[in-house]
Amino acid sequence: MKRHSLPILAALVLPVVAHAYDPVITDNRLIPDERRLALLEGKIASLAKQLELVEDHKAIERLQQAWGHYLSEGDAREAARLFAKDAGATWITPCITGVSRTSPSLSVTARVRNASMRWRPR
Repeated sequence: MKRHSLPILAALVLPVVAHAYDPVITDNRLIPDERRLALLEGKIASLAKQLELVEDHKAIERLQQAWGHYLSEGDAREAARLFAKDAGATWITPCITGVSRTSPSLSVTARVRNASMRWRPR
């Protein structure tokens, strides 16, 4: 069998194999409607949880990108705004709570001010 015909064979076989499992959930001759409904609701809940995890992952990536951007631009105020209103930040100094106290701490501790960390090409 030629190598380029494997994807074609897989495309033909997979729907048949996948369809073999469908009657267990969808065919009311095999299981009662109540059980079928429970299985479908479970599947929906599982998919909703997976979607939630993907959305959470994307939100974390956006937060990390924003954090890196603000640090590289030297914008301590915007970096501090990424924290929750009542969040605490512990560096070497004692715990700092709130955005209004986090921004000055970033300016001093991380030396983030006036684009001091900005990358400059030579």
